[in-house]
Amino acid sequence: MTTLRSPSIDLSISTILQEYPEMGWLAGSIHGTPEGKVDASAPTISQRIFGEKQIEFDRTAVGILVLDWVLAADYESFTECQWQQVEQGRMPLEEVLSPKSFDELRKYTQRILPDETSRRAMVTFMVINDLGKVDAVVDELKARAVAEETAGSRNPFDDVDHDKLLLLGLRRHPEIFPSFCALPIEYRKCILEGLAAEFNIGQFIQAENLPSNLQRVLQMGEFASDFYMLHALCDIAGAAGHVVQNGSRIMTESTWANFREAVSGLEKLSQGKSPTDVYHDYLAQRANAMGFSIETSEDLAVARLGCMLRAFRRKEADEIRGALRDLDTTTRSILTTELSRWGSDECPGILLYYAPALLVNARDNAGGEPEHRLHGLEQGLTMLARLYQKGRTLAAQSVKPEQTVFTLLVSDVAKQATKPLGLSQLDLEVKRVGDNAEAIGVTRPGIDLGRFGDLQSLGDIPGQRIAVVAIGGGSDCVQAGVFSQLLQQVGKTCPAVISVRSEKTMSQGTDGRQGVSRSLESPGEIVSDTKGRPMAFQVLPESTGSGRFLENLPARLDPVYLVIDTPDIPLEDKLNRLLRHLGGVDTVLALDTGGDSLYRMNAEQGQATPDQDAKVLKALVRVQVDYRKTCIVACGVDSPPDAEAVLLEAGAKYYAPQTHEIQTIFSIYHEERMDGSAANEGLYGKTSFAWQMALKMALKKADGVECLPLPERVVLDAKNPWDPYVHVRPEMQGFFVGDLRAHLQAIGAGRSVSISDADEGLSQKSDLR
Repeated sequence: MTTLRSPSIDLSISTILQEYPEMGWLAGSIHGTPEGKVDASAPTISQRIFGEKQIEFDRTAVGILVLDWVLAADYESFTECQWQQVEQGRMPLEEVLSPKSFDELRKYTQRILPDETSRRAMVTFMVINDLGKVDAVVDELKARAVAEETAGSRNPFDDVDHDKLLLLGLRRHPEIFPSFCALPIEYRKCILEGLAAEFNIGQFIQAENLPSNLQRVLQMGEFASDFYMLHALCDIAGAAGHVVQNGSRIMTESTWANFREAVSGLEKLSQGKSPTDVYHDYLAQRANAMGFSIETSEDLAVARLGCMLRAFRRKEADEIRGALRDLDTTTRSILTTELSRWGSDECPGILLYYAPALLVNARDNAGGEPEHRLHGLEQGLTMLARLYQKGRTLAAQSVKPEQTVFTLLVSDVAKQATKPLGLSQLDLEVKRVGDNAEAIGVTRPGIDLGRFGDLQSLGDIPGQRIAVVAIGGGSDCVQAGVFSQLLQQVGKTCPAVISVRSEKTMSQGTDGRQGVSRSLESPGEIVSDTKGRPMAFQVLPESTGSGRFLENLPARLDPVYLVIDTPDIPLEDKLNRLLRHLGGVDTVLALDTGGDSLYRMNAEQGQATPDQDAKVLKALVRVQVDYRKTCIVACGVDSPPDAEAVLLEAGAKYYAPQTHEIQTIFSIYHEERMDGSAANEGLYGKTSFAWQMALKMALKKADGVECLPLPERVVLDAKNPWDPYVHVRPEMQGFFVGDLRAHLQAIGAGRSVSISDADEGLSQKSDLR
């Protein structure tokens, strides 16, 4: 094979800039993700041309250079950086692309690009390939859609997939892309056909996508398929162009072998092999190259993770398996389950777009020592599981019936993974984008407890006889029972713990069902009105009920009553009747755990706080007592971002439990078997576990995202998944006690609650002592 030397890099790219104007657009604001460490001492192509680093420009530039090096048979330029990696001990010699493989690559390329016209078409495809990431291009396309009034209920250019955005832009407004318009019509059709297949072979090689994504490959003709595959190969080869420019750091011997295997596997689709079989066969080949076979769900997970991390050797596979096994049981189960959910109408698969970049960044930026890399990989895997759970929850709520793959764009989180030790302090915000979604990593400071007045003792809550009302049902009732015991320790009297439940179950019971009629078996006394209609039911320790029934747990220590909210009788009438039956109380204390009752309500958002919580609060403001208070326990589990502002507006004060009270809390949970132990899997509550976790971490003076010991069956439930991850913060250990009416006004519900002087009962004092 003849070895030639290509023209200088800067000269080549400067020429590209002149001939293809869209190339310069890649130097603007772009929705991309960096991967790998950058050598700051060596300026990149974009830095030399524009004076500042432009990641996607550099990647595209190196991809084009790779193409020209191959066509020019310039093996030396193509592999220069790989040989440097060998000299520095960062790459084994056998990983360098061999002359034989380079010759195969050159022949493959020459077959698809036989002349200068086809080469220019390929360069055009590479130049415009990432324009769907360019903010200015997408904004222009969105503006045109609005101007043409074609957007309807949502703008067609709202999507997380930049390939879809590019395709739509080329179809609707090709005049925006001059280089594309200059192509012969057959190549324009070829590019559109490749993009329309909505298949990314780079994602397939990295096992980032799913078998369902392979189905569309069959829609491409041979010409379009070959052209698209070569474009993808050049794109992959230039993927590290923002790191090194003197050759392809990515297109090594193993990468070329994997590309060939992937293309060969895809060809079997036209021979009648199913996408699932093709996908599994490819993973089996990759696993075999790493020294193991796929026999278990863990093996399958290691194979996919190995593809994402570009692992090729047994040592790397063992590192991945070790990191996976070091994770907590729930996180490991989420990963092994989601990595084997291929996608169907009944259970769509979750595609985490840019998951490979996230994992590579987390592993490679944690430090050079093996233990540092392992810790970074564990941080990346934990974040991957958190993102899978966010995607699964959103998919369960709103995915289209025919949608077999739900894509969650995680590029923002992947960028932040370059600081892997900060991932455990990162909160996740997920927003819908078209039919899919995007995850954003945010850092929230938590609630500033210094802005709140302190409650010196729970004894400062006004009133002697206090009824603690769990406004959200079972788990709230457990915490209400604990709070009742703490009140009694300071001399208060608690005639009852009251649990208010909706008419239909809203969370899944042990049988996994939701939406069944509320029922109670083996109750104690039944409190009725003068017409004999049941208003409340006493819950005994031996009582059972529909849904996730937990009210019998606090019944061991306190009188517990269940009030079922039905449409035939106003809820406040039921509560007033029960309070009179109890001999009257001075104070009702509405207890919410987690803080979801702090969500504001407005015209655009509708009723953001859960319906039942809001309804109970509105009913309690009308009961005939002296004092009406609210208490938020474990605030932050599911509270809004502006929880601090809402609590301040509600005039809340904060109380941190004392050591003896913490011991009481732990003791009660242990006796009620609500401590998260594996032996008591049927008894669980997210806020219960979060509160206990917060108290334990407070003793260690630590915080961060923790995985709660929820049962795997509810975490992994595809139709009603629970998110086990909670950012545990200091404020989560205590109580925020405020005024009920001020609480309603703070969330914007005060105007909808009319309180007459008669309803107000005796003097309604809002201040805590």
